[in-house]
Amino acid sequence: PEAPASSRQATNIKRSRRTQAGKPQSAVMSLEAAIAAQTESKPADQVTELVLDTCKASRVSGLGRFSNLRKLTLNGCGLTTLEGFPALPELLQLELSDNNLSDGLEALQEAGLVQLRSLSLAGNKFTSIDQLEPLGSLPNLRDLDLFTCAVTELPDYRPKLFDILPVLKYLDGFDA
Repeated sequence: PEAPASSRQATNIKRSRRTQAGKPQSAVMSLEAAIAAQTESKPADQVTELVLDTCKASRVSGLGRFSNLRKLTLNGCGLTTLEGFPALPELLQLELSDNNLSDGLEALQEAGLVQLRSLSLAGNKFTSIDQLEPLGSLPNLRDLDLFTCAVTELPDYRPKLFDILPVLKYLDGFDA
């Protein structure tokens, strides 16, 4: 079932604010160039947030040195894989909306994102619950957004996700 119009509006407002939070990125800027532009005067261990929305990249790279990163946004980058996702032990919020992801979420488990509390995968190509099962290994995940993913149209989508993620409090912007 489709979210109520007010929920869709709230999600769109949230996305609008999300892209305004950091410096606007050129649609053709590479991931590496955007990282350099945002971190030029800071030591890597002092960087706690990176907004890399709309950078062009098929995979995540160049982030492993940011060990204290707490928020990372890679919305609309064209990502097709999460393979090799870096270990970011302090990461609390990860936004991967509007990419071309359809599987490979085990890369987040392999990266040891045990602190991760909020994950946005809205606007990606997830079509089955099985593709989302690796998220069950994220022990602190409280907020998951899959808005506009085909998987949200499956029967019993919400109960199945809550079975996989028993600590989840919010799914697609709605309370458990």
